[in-house]
Amino acid sequence: MKVWIGALFALALATAAVAACGGGDKEAEGKQLTLGSLTVSDHGTKDVSGASSQELEVDDFYFEPSFLKGKPGETIQLTLTNDSNTLHNFTVAGQVNQDIPAKGKAKVQVTFPQSGALLFLCKYHTNQGMNGELLAGDATPQPVAANPGAQASTTTVMVANSSLGPVLTDSQGLTLYTFKNDVPNSGKSVVNGNLASVWPPLVLATGNPTKPSSLSGDLTLITRDDGSKQVAYKGQPLYRYSRDSAPGDVNGQNVGGVWSVATP
Repeated sequence: MKVWIGALFALALATAAVAACGGGDKEAEGKQLTLGSLTVSDHGTKDVSGASSQELEVDDFYFEPSFLKGKPGETIQLTLTNDSNTLHNFTVAGQVNQDIPAKGKAKVQVTFPQSGALLFLCKYHTNQGMNGELLAGDATPQPVAANPGAQASTTTVMVANSSLGPVLTDSQGLTLYTFKNDVPNSGKSVVNGNLASVWPPLVLATGNPTKPSSLSGDLTLITRDDGSKQVAYKGQPLYRYSRDSAPGDVNGQNVGGVWSVATP
């Protein structure tokens, strides 16, 4: 009896140790692939040829499945499910640039390339391996250019009129904000975790931020705690507000007495 009880106790300790070390973490089940200059947290390949829709899990920091195989030129609807506590994004150059809020969902349509592979990524966490590919026909995972030229042609920060006067906006026209508790020119942002889900930082996957010539202040990049690159204006980190849904919205102004629209 004592031996049996001792064995049960040892098994319980082993199970607790595995749980404490993250033994059940799905992220640990993936493997790291190096494709050219990018790393992919590989969580499998799914053949969706002929399907009209497919679910894609979005998590910290991977897509599952990470590779989708389809017929050349085929279009499919993806349901993006983000079960994590982090804001993520799904971008396919020239097709989609969709944020998925923490614990949220989004639907997008993507078209497979005529041949080879087409990169998709989370623009906030591509440096953490949050990348994948649309594979045409029998194509296999392969190095694909992230098309930095397309990003360079998009103005990162713009100026637009609002009910509060001229404000800074992102490339989609959504108002940008600053946080009172950030220290200008410190190179740091104090907005993380759940707060960053409500106030998503303006980040760049590659390249340097761009602005119209009429905007005199400098745009710089700071490195966030998760390694992503956040845009700052005059040394002040910039954010969107999750409750703004259209250009001209300024719902984040003076929230909590610590958030303000960013102005030229």
